[in-house]
Amino acid sequence: MMNDDNLTYDDPMNDQPRKIPFKVHCQARTKIGLKLYSLRIKHRLCQEDAANCCDITQSMWNKIENGLTKDPTLKTLIRIANAFGISLDDLVARKRVPPKVKMIESTNPLPFQGS
Repeated sequence: MMNDDNLTYDDPMNDQPRKIPFKVHCQARTKIGLKLYSLRIKHRLCQEDAANCCDITQSMWNKIENGLTKDPTLKTLIRIANAFGISLDDLVARKRVPPKVKMIESTNPLPFQGS
């Protein structure tokens, strides 16, 4: 069995080669980053090819996948979801929760005020 503490990962944010422990690298990933990684591996894509499919830069893909950008734009998330044919909820690993706003049922319709 391999020990994760002995594995290292190249730090993408440094020009100088520097190794960071793989365990630390994985802990830095966000839920979205883990989802991007799993989608990319499932489809057997490198980061560059995955990014091209989504019409985003490889740098942006890398930052999201590795947890360096924790809040990507909605436009970016939509591009990624569309490219892989999944919903935004599935992409961001959102759990279904009951709505906080309840619908008010009324027997009297709201008055229409047209111009």
